[in-house]
This record gives sequence, structure tokens and C-alpha cells, in this order.
Amino acid sequence: MMIRPLGLILALSAVLVALPFALDTEAQGGPSLSLSPQFVRSGNTFVVTVTESSRTGNDDSSPPLQFSDANTNRVRIDVENLSTGKEASMVAVETTADSNTFVLSVRVTQEQEPVNTEGSESIPGFHGNSIFVNYPPPPGVLASTSATVVVDNAPPVVELVEPLDGAYLWFGVRTFIAEVTDEDSGFASTASQMKSHARNHGTVTFTIGGITVSGRDSDMDFTAIEDGWRVTLTKDITVLGERERLPWSVTAADRGGNEGSATHILSLGAAPPTPTPTPTPAPTPTPT
Repeated sequence: MMIRPLGLILALSAVLVALPFALDTEAQGGPSLSLSPQFVRSGNTFVVTVTESSRTGNDDSSPPLQFSDANTNRVRIDVENLSTGKEASMVAVETTADSNTFVLSVRVTQEQEPVNTEGSESIPGFHGNSIFVNYPPPPGVLASTSATVVVDNAPPVVELVEPLDGAYLWFGVRTFIAEVTDEDSGFASTASQMKSHARNHGTVTFTIGGITVSGRDSDMDFTAIEDGWRVTLTKDITVLGERERLPWSVTAADRGGNEGSATHILSLGAAPPTPTPTPTPAPTPTPT
């Protein structure tokens, strides 16, 4: 009568002893995959990076090589456009022997078929497409090693709010306001990220005459609006001198690298222009 309970206890004990070891092995030795950038335009390239130290046996070279500290190994990467169904298996190459870091560059094209030739890899991608990238796990490894990059070919919209086109400005500190919006890859979600002026967050650049100002400038502030940012720049423009035509432009780049811009033409002087008096019409004589 004691055999079955004892067998059950021993089986459960074996599971409890083995389980932490299995979780620890996966956490320390499992592969990882990352993509950069997360959004990409057709014609541009994204980079796949796999970190893998658990593989043994043969790699995915042609012909296969033994995983070894002496070899520069290769691992298989599956790339699929989820929107069109086009897919191909490619290889990521170890950066140096025994680095355990494998890199693959994939160009997004508007061709009809993918290319998996080493060094010339490409995948068809059009605006709005999602491209799924997967590193097939080696036997015995269950960790998820996939990510998705989105194709974005649409530029952001730039609206110049203040000053208006044709406005006359005078020397001193003046305020310039623009709104930048993008419904696709968009911009970063925090003002501090926008002020870093980093490509992966999106960027905004003001150009006033010969002055170029980016988000890093302390005079530029960001206020969140729907799908984008209201950007305010307060700047002393006296150094520009008098100008009959003073171009003011704003260029915004979204996280996919698409650029949109807008331009106003202003005038700049030392003082507000003197308004031209409106002549008072002579009274019409009253007939007698």
C-alpha cells in the first residue's frame, strides 16, 4: 500500500529538483534577438543581432561548420513579410570567432521576391507592411527569439503656426511655433527623448535665416499633441540683421527616417514698420 505514494513522492521530488536547473539554463544560456531600427523605409536596411552561446554541433553555414571558438559560425534567420507572405531563410554571421554575436543586414526593397544571397539579403516591403524576423531555437531551447519591423514610407506633417507667412518681425527675442504629426512610425512619447535629437526617437529642426536649432537646444520646448508634438522655439534673432526676405523652415523626421518640412517667408527689421496712413476721403458736397 505504500509503494504508489512513495513512487509519487519520488517523482515529484525529481521534478522539483530538475525544474530550477532548467529555468536557470534558459535564463543564462538562451538566445536573444534584436532589430534596429524598429521602423524602416523601403530602400533602407535593418540589422538583426542574435546573441547565442548555447549552440553545439553544426552551425548553419554551407557546408556546415562545427560550433567552435576557432570558427566564424553562422546561424539561420527566417524573415517573412506578414502582409504579403514573401519569406526567405538567411544567415547571420558571427562578428568574430567566439564572440557568440551574429549579425545580419536586410535591405527592404520594392521588388517582388526576397534575396537570401549572403551579403545581399533583401525582403520586399511596402508602406504599412510588417516584417517578422525569427531565429529558430536549437533543440531543447524554448525561448522566444523573434521580433517585428514595420515599413513606413509616409513623411510626417509639419504645420507652421506662428509667425504667419509674410509677417514682419523686429529685432529681439521672438517665438516660433510649429506642430509636427505622424500617424505611422511617429515620434518618441516623452519630451526628454525628443530633446535628445536621436534618430530612433524622431527629430525636429528649425532653420531661421542662418540659424539652425535642434531639439537639443535649451530654447526649444515640446508639448504633446495628438500623434505628435507642438514645438516652441524662443530665440533672439537680432544677429540676423535686417532682411526683406527671411526664410523660416521646420524639418521633422519620424522614427522611420521619413522627412517632412514647411517654410514661411518673413521680414526682419530694427523696429515695427510704420503703418501707412489711410487718406481720409474728402466729403461729398451736398447739392444745393
